[in-house]
Amino acid sequence: MWLSICAVLCVLVVLLIPLFRQVMALREYYASVKSAKAKVESLQERRPADVPDEQWQRAVEWTSNVIGQIYFSPECGDLASLKRLDELLDEKLDGQVDLGTLRWV
Repeated sequence: MWLSICAVLCVLVVLLIPLFRQVMALREYYASVKSAKAKVESLQERRPADVPDEQWQRAVEWTSNVIGQIYFSPECGDLASLKRLDELLDEKLDGQVDLGTLRWV
C-alpha cells in the first residue's frame, strides 16, 4: 500500500514539473508583454508640442496594439526578442520622444 502511494506521488511529480515550467515561462512571457506595452502607453503623457493631441493619442494606442498583436502568444513571438524590445524601449524612452520613436517600435 505504502509503495503504491509513493509510486503515484512520483508519477504526479514527474508530470507536474513540465507543466509548472510551462506555466512559469508563460507568466514571464506575458509579464514582458505587459511591461513593453506599459512603457509605450506611458507616452500618452509625453506628447511633443508639435504633434496634435489626437494624432499622438492614436499613434500611442496603435503602437501598443501592435506589440500586443506581434507578441500575442509565445508561438507568435519569442521571449528573447521581446526582452530585447523591452530593454531598448528603456533606452529610447529615456530622452525626448516624437512620432519617430513610435515608428521605431
